[in-house]
This record gives sequence, structure tokens and C-alpha cells, in this order.
Amino acid sequence: MVLCPDLVAGKRADGRSAFIDAIATELQTDLERYLHYDVPDSSSTPPAFRLDSDSIELPSTPGVPMLKG
Repeated sequence: MVLCPDLVAGKRADGRSAFIDAIATELQTDLERYLHYDVPDSSSTPPAFRLDSDSIELPSTPGVPMLKG
């Protein structure tokens, strides 16, 4: 995959966000409508991990096990 320079820089020459524009292009839809109506509100979903024993620790090094609890 080849990234365009605007996407790597995070901003286009006109100041708009290249990342958001890339998403809109990929979806081929009205991004504002998509985000407002089609993407669910994350605050309406209860958290999957509610107890301390549900927590996980992701290792920062390959080969190290993931810890739970």
C-alpha cells in the first residue's frame, strides 16, 4: 500500500485533515451523515470489562504473554 504524502503529514496544503478525507473517499459516502447516523454511540454500550478481574495487560514486547486479572 502506498500512502499519499498528505495522509502521512496528517494535513493537506489547504489545512483540511487528510485522514478524514481519506476515510470519506474510502467509504464513498457522506461522511458527516455516516458518522452521525450509522456509527453507534459508544457511550450507549456498557463496558465489556466491569471488574478489576476483567482487565487485561497487553505486552509491549513480542513473545511476552498477555495477562488477565
